[in-house]
Amino acid sequence: MARGYTTRRLEVFSIHALLTNGKVNYSALFQDLANIPAARRVYEEGEKVVAILKLSVEGDFVRIVAVEGDKNLHPLIYNYEKATERIEQLQIGELVATRTHGLINLKTRVAIIEYNQRGAKASDIARALEHIGRVHTSWKNLKVTLVQKADVSFLEEIEKFERIRAASLRITRPNPSWDLYFEAVSNLADESDAHAVEISATADRGESLSRLNGVIKYIKQLARERFTYLQGAKISGTRVGEEAETSVSLNRHTAHHKAKVRLTEDGHVDDADIERKLAEFATSQQGSPEDLRHD
Repeated sequence: MARGYTTRRLEVFSIHALLTNGKVNYSALFQDLANIPAARRVYEEGEKVVAILKLSVEGDFVRIVAVEGDKNLHPLIYNYEKATERIEQLQIGELVATRTHGLINLKTRVAIIEYNQRGAKASDIARALEHIGRVHTSWKNLKVTLVQKADVSFLEEIEKFERIRAASLRITRPNPSWDLYFEAVSNLADESDAHAVEISATADRGESLSRLNGVIKYIKQLARERFTYLQGAKISGTRVGEEAETSVSLNRHTAHHKAKVRLTEDGHVDDADIERKLAEFATSQQGSPEDLRHD
């Protein structure tokens, strides 16, 4: 019988696909990826296997179901009535896997990815898409990145600092909104054939970094953008009314929505229901950063 509902965290990302020699047509790219048989949409990294089980293009939207598991892990089966256990031997090519669902809007390049603690993360899906494109299509120099969208809580936490001792940011290229200073950084990335650039700044002893200019200004600016290039950011310092130093990291403040999702009779998330919740949340991504938090 059905087990009711569970809560799933749906996180917001911007998708970036790059080539060393030219722009990417996202519709053409994902149509090529969709045409690859599911059995070949597999990426292995050490013992971990990430497979894109489902990849379908429906107009401006791409639906993805990824599975992730350890190819050398055999499940432990425990009988709680008899207090016995056994190791289940899997057949060749089988693994214990967990599904992760995602939806990509090709027009806005916004991706909504289910956060699954035991399954593939957004970074795993990006690497799998990149690998599959490079190996099985003509997109040989493809680079794919999913960059998290900052939740409004990240900007709120920055404003709590009285003194900022250090700050760093990591940016993927390119970003047409950069001013001349960051354009020079982008040019440096181009000349170095680098996919991302990291910048860090530290204040003098007992002093604070500027809250209005420099690195902090750009962290705030990039965090507010709906289509983001900010891969990571960290700020360390002292909050108002506190003496101990603390840090705030972007990776703990991803824009998201918590959705109630139906479970199947075997206890797994119902594919059709979570796909509806992904689509509903994706259509809401039209407003300010404050609209991206729906807890």
